[in-house]
Amino acid sequence: MMKRIISLVLCLGLIAGTFLMAGCEETAPAASDEALPMTLNFVGITEDTTTAEAIDATEEALNRIFEKQFKTRIELTLVTADEYIDLVEERVAEAEQAKTRLNAIAKYNSMAQSVADKLEKAQADSSNNKGLFSKWTQNGKTIEASTLSTGTVYTAEQTTVYEDGKIETVYPNATSPIDILMIDGKEMYDYLDSKDYLLSVSDKLVNEFTKFKQYIYPTFFEQLETITGDIKAIPNNNLLAEYTYLVVDKDIADKYDFDVEAVDSYDDLDADGFLAQVKANENVTVLATEPDALGIYTYFEGDVAVGTYYNPIYGYSVAEGTDFKVRNLFDIPEYTNHLILMEEYRENGYFAEKSDAFAVNVVKGNASLPAELGDDYYVKVLQNPFVEMDAIFDGMMAVSSYTADETRALQILEAINTNPEVKNILQYGVAYDGENDEVANYDLVEVETEDGKTGYTVARRNNTYMMDNALTGNVYMGYPEEGQIFDLWDYYKETNLDSALSPFMYFYVDDEELDGMLTEILKRACLTEVFEPIGIDYDEYQRLDGTTQGNTMRREFKSAYISFFVECLAAEPGVQSTPLNFVTKGTASALDNDFIEFVLSKEGQAILKTVGYTVLDENADPYVKKNNMSGTISIMPNTGNNSIGYIEAIMSQLTAAYTAIYPDVTFKIFERDANSGYNGDLLRVDGTNYTLGISNRDLIPAEEGKNLNVTNVAKSYIDVFNNDNHDIFRISWYEGKIVEKISAEKYADIISNTALAALANNKLAALCGIDLTKYAVANRPASESIVLATARGSATNYNNNIDYLRVMSAELLFTEEEAAQYANLKDADFENAVFNYVRQNYETQNNLTEEDYVKLVQDFMVSVLEYTSPEDKTTKYTVSWDEFQETKANAQVYMEAATKIKDAYYDKLTGKVSAGLLKLYSLTDIVELVYDVMYEEYLTENGLVKAEFENSIKDIYLNEVNSSAEEFATYAKTSDEYKNVCNNLRKEYKKLLIEIFGKITYDKGESGISNALLLETLFDHFLEEEIKVNDKMCELAGIDYETFSEAQTHMENYDMYISTMKTMFVYTLRTKYTSAQIDKWTYEEAETNLYNLLYETGFYTNELAKYIGLSLSDYMLAKSNAVTYQNYMNTLVNALASDLQAKGYNTSELIKEKGEVIEAVCLEIVYDKYYSDKVSIQDVVTDASAKYVQGIKTATDMEAYLADAKEATGSDFFYMAVVNALESKWNETKSGS
Repeated sequence: MMKRIISLVLCLGLIAGTFLMAGCEETAPAASDEALPMTLNFVGITEDTTTAEAIDATEEALNRIFEKQFKTRIELTLVTADEYIDLVEERVAEAEQAKTRLNAIAKYNSMAQSVADKLEKAQADSSNNKGLFSKWTQNGKTIEASTLSTGTVYTAEQTTVYEDGKIETVYPNATSPIDILMIDGKEMYDYLDSKDYLLSVSDKLVNEFTKFKQYIYPTFFEQLETITGDIKAIPNNNLLAEYTYLVVDKDIADKYDFDVEAVDSYDDLDADGFLAQVKANENVTVLATEPDALGIYTYFEGDVAVGTYYNPIYGYSVAEGTDFKVRNLFDIPEYTNHLILMEEYRENGYFAEKSDAFAVNVVKGNASLPAELGDDYYVKVLQNPFVEMDAIFDGMMAVSSYTADETRALQILEAINTNPEVKNILQYGVAYDGENDEVANYDLVEVETEDGKTGYTVARRNNTYMMDNALTGNVYMGYPEEGQIFDLWDYYKETNLDSALSPFMYFYVDDEELDGMLTEILKRACLTEVFEPIGIDYDEYQRLDGTTQGNTMRREFKSAYISFFVECLAAEPGVQSTPLNFVTKGTASALDNDFIEFVLSKEGQAILKTVGYTVLDENADPYVKKNNMSGTISIMPNTGNNSIGYIEAIMSQLTAAYTAIYPDVTFKIFERDANSGYNGDLLRVDGTNYTLGISNRDLIPAEEGKNLNVTNVAKSYIDVFNNDNHDIFRISWYEGKIVEKISAEKYADIISNTALAALANNKLAALCGIDLTKYAVANRPASESIVLATARGSATNYNNNIDYLRVMSAELLFTEEEAAQYANLKDADFENAVFNYVRQNYETQNNLTEEDYVKLVQDFMVSVLEYTSPEDKTTKYTVSWDEFQETKANAQVYMEAATKIKDAYYDKLTGKVSAGLLKLYSLTDIVELVYDVMYEEYLTENGLVKAEFENSIKDIYLNEVNSSAEEFATYAKTSDEYKNVCNNLRKEYKKLLIEIFGKITYDKGESGISNALLLETLFDHFLEEEIKVNDKMCELAGIDYETFSEAQTHMENYDMYISTMKTMFVYTLRTKYTSAQIDKWTYEEAETNLYNLLYETGFYTNELAKYIGLSLSDYMLAKSNAVTYQNYMNTLVNALASDLQAKGYNTSELIKEKGEVIEAVCLEIVYDKYYSDKVSIQDVVTDASAKYVQGIKTATDMEAYLADAKEATGSDFFYMAVVNALESKWNETKSGS
């Protein structure tokens, strides 16, 4: 049954925490000015042998320290690595549920307090205004509202006093399910950070918790901030990197007089035949391991041959002059030579295992290795420790963004990283103290070295508590692991001090930044491809930009691809072309005409196109050879200086092609003039001097009428093409066009992750039914996904309301059994279930009959008709249902009369406004419109000018106060003259004004009746006295004016009531009807439809909304806003129904899920269905090089294989564009640092 209903007294006030103790113990607050005791939740990763009992014992051991130092306890939860993320997600879900619960109760409490305040005020107002304007007095009933407790509040320290006098501090339960968490690796860090589970502690480390940076090697924090842009975790001080050591058996080295210190690279090992001698003469394995190349680092993960050679001793050092370049691995000699050398060593049998003993080995280790091996081996560093990214994230701890107290959490983390006792407990569990056999995990063993140094290591007693040292804080604070030397951490420190950054820590480009480089990479790939045939180097081209040499390169580039660029120019709107015309005079010779025919043929047009002209016909017919052509064609060019090169090219190529067909034809061409141009006079084309002219313009007036014939053979954009400083078509435009072309042809499927996400999300939104073409251009959103995001945001409040309803129904409505029954229902089903529950209980507890319910709905419907008294402007009154119905009945007289008036003037009304618009007018608006029409008719019938007539009306009342319309119009509204006239009018027409407005309003002077209202009222009165339009309208309606006027007052009230109800219940109405439908309703339809909706759902939805502290209006606003989003989800699921069903989804059940679930499921399908062909930058470079990287293992002729790999990858324009773009970015980084 229902726990409570909203009208009952709720007696769950906010109380301080009380703890009940058994027996004779008692609880009392402890006086303290320090922080209150607190409990935090700490989650982490352990091994699968760890037991719950051991975790509990470790927790208690830690809490003995934490309670004393910080008044803080932890609840330690440890699970295995494969269970850890699930645990974190569970705890986050609990935290979110707790937050939702607090928000829900806060909203309810706010509403409850508001109700109490309003009732208190209403009672006070009722008491103070007893008997005054009884119509406006509100009849309220006393309801005592109370807030709900959000939980136990620990306001003072509590202690328990036992019979033996022992006093123990009582620690409250943890208020957050996740305060501190462990992080194992970058992948986990990125995941937790992407979910916003990690709290930034940057400021705290600078201002409060400065010890972290004193105890933890600075590289950890510096690189964490460089890589992620923030500090959201505390790295666990650990070994950052390792040396690469050459280890050589001393006896063997000495036997063959081998100088280990002279070895700097692996080819030095056999430079003097050392390895060959060992193989031939010693029964040992020559080389124990096949080492990786020194100084080689790869940029990408996986089989991508992009990397660098990095000086293995100095790394990147300005002082030593050592730098690095991002390169194709197959083009790095240090890499390829190493592989060739290792092949040689394999072929020589140096890696063949002869025995467990070895002559030479290459191993990685910390600074302790030389001391450990020094008795039997020569040890030399071949490569210093260089820190790679994984080391930074190898083990971390973080404060959860859901923590109850950031400072307390950081206190715990600081202790773990700076207090050896805390570190050792968290890492090893409980130490044996001579008595605690049942819980002890290890013994502490004192160790002494040969040189007398002493220290401690651990000896495990069991494996019931096993942790990864990298995950439990600063390793330097703890004992070394069992089997490790006791001073290992000193060597770790020495190694870290020697460490430097690996190349791709100096030069770090994250995935998002690499995505952002795609445009530059595509440009580089495309331009490199088109530059190659003309001998231009891309980097030189960019470097020389703005120089004479650079400008020459750019012109060469344009000229090489002129045909393509001219096509692009021709396609641009508004670009003006010039003609290429052939000119003859009179009747041209057969030879001249045939040459023109050749130029217009397929072959001739092709020549023009290669030179840079736009041809008239791409599909021209082929030229038909004649039997015999001979003679001379004399050509006169008239093209100015700008087209010299192009004219010469076409003359050269066209004449050569034609004479190849007809060897007996010769051409005579006008030579350049003194200005080195072709400015010949076309009038000399007369059949004698010259038989054919070539011009890039139409005839000028001086040439017209001279019997010259013009034949257009092509169009030219050469003036634009040659203009290097054109406002629009600069070199970047030409580069962009060719990049666009090649990208579409070869790289259309390459896309950045950001762009792919945008494509997929826009497609998802389009499948929701969002069509941007339906928006006006001026208001069109930028993308479909923006529209969907807006709808999603609008639905957020409704989704929150359902979450709050889940909380409050459990608090106020359901028993535990009922809450469990309803808990798994989807949101829509849950809302319906609660609605029915509320309805059933309300009806049962109030013994509602149908008549009672109708009365409740009627009263609820008119409860929004609350207005301020027109008399004193302060007293509130509420219209009852009976008053509403009485007003409606009284307004019928007006509605009938107004309808007749409208019908009589319908044709004239539709002449002023459209019939569709007229339907939206209220009857009072229509009557006013008819009044205006009849007034205009009056003016027309009497031949009156409106302005003059209205001034005469104004003179009637202004003359009574010694003024006139003309004079009054000259007064400023703020002037004393204006105000004096108004005051005199107010006195002169006192009786009339009191009759219209009432004495109380009149007595208030200008504050009751403003000057503007005064003048409007007097004008309307005297205008009507003159023109009698109201009488004429009433005559049309068959009613007297007094009855019509009285009914008009009722009509205005009825119209106001209906409008108020439509406004106040608009969001309820919008859950069923559209705004367009609502706007078209008659008064009767509005009342009926609203009543039916409130009867069906509105009344009980209002009761339901109270449980989450909302009015019906607020609740239905959120619900109506969610309708659009829900419709989108319905459309989306329908659009992908077959795909969803193929994946095993039940669409009718899926649509009940939260929108975020529906979108996630459908987005996965969108990616697979529409964009599975899209690839990332890394996908492409992997595809280009993976087979060559993998093939190294099986290559039989390494040198030839690597040469082929270099050629194949080096000729892949996109692959090399990525390599070179990264190198360019590194150079920018260096120059900017």
